[in-house]
Amino acid sequence: MTQAIAKEKQRVQKEISEFGTLEKRIDEKRYRSPYLRDLKEVIAHCRKTLEEGIPGALLRITKGYPPTEQSSRLADFRFMIKHFRELIFNFLLSSFEIPRELYFLSDLFLEYHGCKARYLISVSEEIATLPLTYILRHLGFDEVCPSFFESIENQDFFFVQVTSGLKNTKSSEDWPIILHEFAHIVCSEQKIEDKYFPAMSVYRALQVIELLYEKQLPPKGPLVGLSTKKLYATEYLADMLVTRCFGATFGWRFVEGYVDLQDIFELDRTHPPPDRRLEKMVSEVGLELNLPHFAELLQEKKQVLIGELKHTVHERIKQLDIDTILKDVDSTLEKPLKEIRKRYTYSLTTKKIIENIRESPWFRLLSKTRSRKKMESEVNENQLSEFLGKLKRQFSEGTPIIVDPPTLYFIFMLSLQPHRSQNIRSKKRNCLMN
Repeated sequence: MTQAIAKEKQRVQKEISEFGTLEKRIDEKRYRSPYLRDLKEVIAHCRKTLEEGIPGALLRITKGYPPTEQSSRLADFRFMIKHFRELIFNFLLSSFEIPRELYFLSDLFLEYHGCKARYLISVSEEIATLPLTYILRHLGFDEVCPSFFESIENQDFFFVQVTSGLKNTKSSEDWPIILHEFAHIVCSEQKIEDKYFPAMSVYRALQVIELLYEKQLPPKGPLVGLSTKKLYATEYLADMLVTRCFGATFGWRFVEGYVDLQDIFELDRTHPPPDRRLEKMVSEVGLELNLPHFAELLQEKKQVLIGELKHTVHERIKQLDIDTILKDVDSTLEKPLKEIRKRYTYSLTTKKIIENIRESPWFRLLSKTRSRKKMESEVNENQLSEFLGKLKRQFSEGTPIIVDPPTLYFIFMLSLQPHRSQNIRSKKRNCLMN
C-alpha cells in the first residue's frame, strides 16, 4: 500500500507539470495578445505555486488517514488539479474564436470606469463571468489546498463567456449585452458590491441559491432571502453601469436579443425579472441621461414584450414575494447608485452625444468640406434628432461614420425597428456569475 501511495503522489506531481503544456500552447500562437500573455502568467503562477507547495499539500491531505483512504484522497486531489487544468485549456481553445474588436470594446468600457482588469473571453453555452477564485472555490481548492488558494487570491483574473452566436463581428449589434459581464468585473474590482448587503458575498449567495435549487434549503428561509437580494442588487448595478455608458442601446438589445418570454415568468432567485430590470433602465435613460423619447420607446417595447400575460406575471410576483424583496433592494441601492453616477463621469446624455460628435476627427474633417458654422448649428439639442436621423440613413447606406462606440451604437439603434436576434438566453443556474 505504501508503494501505491507513492505512485499516486507521483501522478499528482505529473498532473501539475502538465500545466506547462498550456503555456506552450500559448507560445505556439503566432500572435500572442496581451490577454493571452496575462493568462500565461496566471498559468505559470499556478504551476509554480502548486509545485512549491506540493510536499506540504500532500502531507496535509494524507495525515491522520489510514493507507486505503490516503490513496483515495490523493486520487481526488489529482482529479481536482486535472479538472482545473482542463477548464483552463477549454477556455484557452475557445478564446481563439473571439475577434479582437470585442476586446477593444470591452477594454474601452473598462477604461470608462477606471478599471484595468485581466481577463479572457471564450465561447460557451452561456453568458457568464467566472473569476478565477470562483473556479478554485467551486473545485474545492480553498479547503483542500488553502495555501495555493491564498496565493491565487491576489491573481485577479476573469473568464468572460459568450455564446457562439455572439463570437463574431456580424453579431456586434448585441455586444452591449456582453458589456453587462464587464460591469460585474468593475463592481468586483472596485469593491462596489461590498457596499450593499456586506454580510453576504456574491459567491456565497450563489452557493445558497444552488442549495435552494437542490431542495436542501427552504425557499422562504432568511439565508435565501438575503442571497436573492444580494444577487438582484448585483444585476441591477451591472445594468446601470452599461446603461449609463450606452444609453437606451443596452435596453434595446436586452429586449431584442436577451430576454426570453420564459425569463419573465419563471421563478428565479439569481436575476430580477427582466421587466423589472427594464423599468430601471427606462428610468435611468429618461431621468438621469435626459433622453425621455428613448425611455418612452423602451417602455413601449417592454409593454409589447409582456403583452397579454400580465396575470401570469402577477402570479409569479405573488409566489416569489418579489415586491418585498425588490423594495429592500431598491432602498439599499440608493447609495451605490448615487456613488456610481458621481464617480463615473462618462454617461451618454444628450450633451455627451453632441460633444462626442463635435470632437470626433470624422466630424472635424467633414466640417472642413462644408460650412463649419452650418455643420455645428445642426449638432445641438434643438436639431439633434434630425441630424442623427440623417446619420442613421447614411449609416444604413454604408457611409462610414467614425465616432466613439457608445454614440455609434446610439445612431445605429435610432429607428428601434423590431429585429429578433437569435436567443442568447443565459443558463443562469449553471453559471457562477452572469
